Amino acid sequence: MIGRAGRPQFDSKGVAVVYCEQSKKMFYRRYLNDPFPIESSLVEQLDDHINAEIARGTISTRQGCIDWFTYSYAFRRILKNPNFYSIEDNKNETIKKFLIELVDKSVKNLTDSKCIEALDDDAGTLMPAELGFIASSYYLKHQTVKYFYDNLNAGMTFEQVLWVICHAEEFKETPLRHNEDNFNKELSDIAPYRIKDYSSPQAKTYLLFQMHLFDLPPPIRDYVTDGKLILDASTRVVLGALEVAKEKKLLDIVLTLVYIEQLIFQGLQCNIPYASQELWKKIQTTK
Repeated sequence: MIGRAGRPQFDSKGVAVVYCEQSKKMFYRRYLNDPFPIESSLVEQLDDHINAEIARGTISTRQGCIDWFTYSYAFRRILKNPNFYSIEDNKNETIKKFLIELVDKSVKNLTDSKCIEALDDDAGTLMPAELGFIASSYYLKHQTVKYFYDNLNAGMTFEQVLWVICHAEEFKETPLRHNEDNFNKELSDIAPYRIKDYSSPQAKTYLLFQMHLFDLPPPIRDYVTDGKLILDASTRVVLGALEVAKEKKLLDIVLTLVYIEQLIFQGLQCNIPYASQELWKKIQTTK
């Protein structure tokens, strides 16, 4: 609301009034007038950044990971405000221990996701794997490519492949508002592929995809906005899944993912090879 005050094309000036409890008055006054330090979120997202650097060849050892991290803004903030990052103090030994544990955790996570290979040698060599290249190329989280690798299998139907796509980490933040499970149920009742759980981000993503692919009416206007957010990330997610399917040599899944990508851009076609006549009758009746 404050951002709407004083819009250049409508007003010459703007006034924003903040109402708060008396006990919080000084906090907000200080918040508005005094600069607050900006902390880094790199620590929480370090796995994917390290994977990208290993895939590019910038980093090739565990020590290289530590050296790379010391050039980051996060490292500067750790030295200035260690308590924010759950570090006792900024002594050299404490910081060194923290960095070693941080890198070891990221290397383990990436190894478990089959994105890198950690060689058991004195140099602590780290080598990129094919899934790591895929995650880096399409800006996907390492958990996403690991999930695709584990769950995309030969013989899966169009419905099953679409359900796997909806479990990408990139769709985990799909907004779920109060009482939207009722709207999800309403949308599921007219969708070709129904669901039983109406309260998960994956379920809503699944329904939003169907709303776009099958030209279904949104239950409320917010679903149009949510659908656009899903579609913005869908291209790289689907292409990443396609590369994983190619890596596993799943020709039928590759063709299904190519078709899903086509549908996202072009919409549903009457000659869809994966839809039965019963499904088509249901879609036409719904529309």
